[in-house]
Amino acid sequence: MTGKPSGGGSPLLPDDVVSGGVLLLVAVAYGLGATRIPSQAGEPGPGFMPMALALLLAALSLAIAVGGLRRRVRTDANGEAPSDPPRTVSASAGSLSRDAAKPWSASIATIAYAALFQPLGFVLSTLAYSGYLTSLFTEDRKLRVSVPIFVALALFVFFRVALGVRLPTGLLGL
Repeated sequence: MTGKPSGGGSPLLPDDVVSGGVLLLVAVAYGLGATRIPSQAGEPGPGFMPMALALLLAALSLAIAVGGLRRRVRTDANGEAPSDPPRTVSASAGSLSRDAAKPWSASIATIAYAALFQPLGFVLSTLAYSGYLTSLFTEDRKLRVSVPIFVALALFVFFRVALGVRLPTGLLGL
């Protein structure tokens, strides 16, 4: 398999390169939002953690994309088919496959999470967001239930208890 579309043209990008690129865009948007949080000079303010998370996400997304490019170059140089072939747009269906749409679905879910964070509150929005992402990437029913609960609890303890950050209470008043 050459990784080229049937009509010729440029090679398609592997899923991890596309995912890394989409996540990098999310990290940049998140980082720009973090710069708008007012802070005082000389000490870390409320914008410190969001900016640190944006930088971490940017670094990890670059690592994902670069790893995908390296694997692609290595497999192309060896003349082997990539172990994870790129997803293509189906000519008959005219839409992206479910796997190829996952990075976009995750990006839209992240935007929705940010928009609903205040109105729904930390607990509900985090449960819904992590639950959606978990269901997007796994079929295991136990993980679909346990991961969102663990994520919401761990983040609540980290931000509320360890850092003393006031989290939005939203509908539940928690």
